[in-house]
Amino acid sequence: MHFSPGRFQPYSDYEADAEVAELQTDIMRFMAILGFCLMVIFAVIQSIPYEKQSQPATLSIEDQLIEINTDLKQQVTLLGHEIKVMQSELEQSRQQLTRIREQHQQEDTSQRLISAQLTEQLQQVEKTVSSRDAEIQQLNVKLEREQIESERLKQMLSEQQTLQQAANEQLKQLQNQLHKAEQKLLGQQKLNTLNEQKRRELDQKLQRQASEKQELKRQALAKRQQQVKTA
Repeated sequence: MHFSPGRFQPYSDYEADAEVAELQTDIMRFMAILGFCLMVIFAVIQSIPYEKQSQPATLSIEDQLIEINTDLKQQVTLLGHEIKVMQSELEQSRQQLTRIREQHQQEDTSQRLISAQLTEQLQQVEKTVSSRDAEIQQLNVKLEREQIESERLKQMLSEQQTLQQAANEQLKQLQNQLHKAEQKLLGQQKLNTLNEQKRRELDQKLQRQASEKQELKRQALAKRQQQVKTA
């Protein structure tokens, strides 16, 4: 709560009520003193015996009464002035208390508005947080599923790698066997080439022998024909 420095200082309701009660107590105290003084004066006047005296004595008592009355009037005037001052201060305090209460009411109204706005904002924030919590839970569930799927894929990849390694080993073995078979085939081809050469040489030899036999037969036949002719 803030107030302008030239007007009045901030008071709470309790302090203002206490100040008003104190002023009322002071006024009642002065009224009691005034009543007590009047009671004392009346008692003094009643205690004076009523006797016929000489004129100077009567004048002296009258003068005393006049003086006492004058003093009492002065005191009453002073007390009345003080009472008016106190009443003025009391009225100012009441006005100040009224202003403070009005300001408190205005501040309470503004505080209620602010509290309502803050409550509405808090409800909106709570709704947003609740929706975000639901989204986070959904994402956590999805993340758990993704982790399970990732673990499954990792296991499948590990099994695939194991199978790949076994396939690579088999491929190496097959490549070794193929290499050996190729070497064996090359040896067989070389052997076949040699056999082909030998077969060709054998065929040529057989052809020469057949030619020689035909030539011998022809020569023998020619000899027989010559012998027949000679005979």
